[in-house]
Amino acid sequence: AYSPYRMKDLMQGILTGRDSEAGKRIRLQIFDNVQLSADSLLYDSKSKAEMETVNESRLTLEISTTFNDHTWYMRFIRADEQLSYGRAYSVLSGGAVISLLLFGLIISLLNTRFRAQQLAERLTIDIRKSEKLLRQVTDRLTLAVVAGDVGIWDYDIVNKRLVWDEQMHRLYGITPDQFSGAYEAWQSGIHPEDRLRGDEEMQLALRGEKKFDTEFRVLRPDGTTHNIRCIGLVQRDASGQPLHMIGTNWDITAQKLAEAEIQDALEYAENIVETVREPLLVLNHDLKILTANHSFYDTFKVTQEETVGNFLFDLGNRQWDIPGLRTLLEEILPHETVFNDYEVDHDFPDIGRKVVLLNARQIFRKKIGSHIILLAMEDITKRKLAEVELHETNHKLEAAIVLADAANVAKSEFLANMSHEIRTPMNGVIGMTGLLLDTELDDEQRRYAEIVCSSGNSLICVINDILDFSKIEAKKLDLEVLDFDLSSLLDDFAGTLALRAHEKGLELLCAADLNVPTLLSGDPWRLRQILTNLTGNAIKFTHAGEVSVRVSLVEDESESSGQGAESTESGIEGPVHSDVTEGGAI
Repeated sequence: AYSPYRMKDLMQGILTGRDSEAGKRIRLQIFDNVQLSADSLLYDSKSKAEMETVNESRLTLEISTTFNDHTWYMRFIRADEQLSYGRAYSVLSGGAVISLLLFGLIISLLNTRFRAQQLAERLTIDIRKSEKLLRQVTDRLTLAVVAGDVGIWDYDIVNKRLVWDEQMHRLYGITPDQFSGAYEAWQSGIHPEDRLRGDEEMQLALRGEKKFDTEFRVLRPDGTTHNIRCIGLVQRDASGQPLHMIGTNWDITAQKLAEAEIQDALEYAENIVETVREPLLVLNHDLKILTANHSFYDTFKVTQEETVGNFLFDLGNRQWDIPGLRTLLEEILPHETVFNDYEVDHDFPDIGRKVVLLNARQIFRKKIGSHIILLAMEDITKRKLAEVELHETNHKLEAAIVLADAANVAKSEFLANMSHEIRTPMNGVIGMTGLLLDTELDDEQRRYAEIVCSSGNSLICVINDILDFSKIEAKKLDLEVLDFDLSSLLDDFAGTLALRAHEKGLELLCAADLNVPTLLSGDPWRLRQILTNLTGNAIKFTHAGEVSVRVSLVEDESESSGQGAESTESGIEGPVHSDVTEGGAI
């Protein structure tokens, strides 16, 4: 139960702090029902007179409350005479601007977050790719190290500790439990003659005076010696002090053996080169000059410093860069292994134009898998000049031969003509002498006429011989094939020479074997001429005894038969035999 008239007193007791400044700025209205009207107003903290002096705010708060199934409404209204709507609008505007700025900042932060997330994703992908690439490189490096028998070591300089991988232990011929990891343990594995040098090079590398790249020998526990190549890198701190060294070792024993083989081959080739009088070069497979003999230096006017170690085609201002020679050495020689008598006609700056004959041979060394090339040079300039002179001389000689042949032909023609010209009157003399002998003559006249006839016949024989000689020179002497009686030919032949043999007191015998056929085919004139010449010589050079002419049947391996005449003479030198075979040589 309440009384509207005592509501004000009641609310004043309930609303503590009403007289405070904050309380004075709040107007409280209480309504009895849901109708917020003046009739249902139960309490108002401000009187009408007080409300006329202040500005009523638009900021209100309405609250309902239910008690004992009855609802009351309370309205709170800000009533402040100092309230300014301009300031309120300024505050609202500033709040709106700040809100917009905060919204933009949030959007920017969201975009930045999105970009950062994208960047992080890209970095993650790149890192993963890098890790994958690093794994690939690491795997390849591991395979290369394993395949190449390369050992890896790590030296902690501060703590003086060495860490070796498995290959390092194999290179030094020890097991991991035999290696203490101390610097001295590494030194103990080096050959005694190489320890000091190895330590000195290590100290030079630690001081930064040179790179650590050296070779030394390792003396293994089993007594064998191996050559090792060692390379290391020094890691330093910010002040330049060495902290770590990491490096590799690998076995170069086979390489050293190969180098020794090459050196032996080179010394062997040099010994061969120096024994050759002609210019000679020794090239490697890259066509670089390994050595040359003194003849090469003397011939081409170059020094050893200008030659050894240089590329062949760069030698002497590239004077050996000849396209044909380059093709032979770079393309043909690797397949053919040898070429001979390649002629180079070249104008050399220091020695002039030369003609050089080149011969090359490739010598392969199976033990070391390499080869060398021997290039021999022969200066044939003088020989070429001599060949040119000889060619010119031969040409002149051929021209002289042609002239001589023409002269011989002219001489033969002259002899043939003269023989015919002389034979014609001589035949007349012989014919008339024969007619004279058929007339009545006394002994002295007959003897003179016979001498004339005999001299004429002799002259006719000389003329015939001259004619035959001219025919032989002109290669026009032909043999006739006629049927003739061998017995008649021998009788006439013997009758012709019987007088000459009788005058020298010689006995002339002429006979044919019983199995020799008498009817033959051939050149009776040439056969009689040959027999006359041979038998005439026999009579001429035989001073006592006899001259015999015997005709016999001969057989050769082909079972063909022919006739042969054998002339035998006896004198102070003893018997001499001359054989004549028909159709054959004398």
